[in-house]
Amino acid sequence: MPEVLLSYTVDEGETWVNVTMDCAFGCTYVGAIPGFEAGTHVLYKIMAYDRVNNLAVADNAGEYYVCTVSPEFQGFVILVWMTVMLVVVVLAKRRKQQYSARFT
Repeated sequence: MPEVLLSYTVDEGETWVNVTMDCAFGCTYVGAIPGFEAGTHVLYKIMAYDRVNNLAVADNAGEYYVCTVSPEFQGFVILVWMTVMLVVVVLAKRRKQQYSARFT
């Protein structure tokens, strides 16, 4: 089974923390970076290993992806993200059930 990691740092790359991402459905993986204080710069990249241990890295051509924690929208963004993910999961399960029902 493939392994997908979300790797992030808040100290400009001195230390990296890896979070194993979970397969939500199909080829979509989900992982979360914990909350930090407003103004914190978070650099992150995605690393994926296939079944034979080949590595693919999405790191914005070595510049990494950067997110700055915003105080105004932090709670709102999390709420919206969780709502969207819930809707996606429910729709995917419903679609799978309908597909299975047609062929049983």
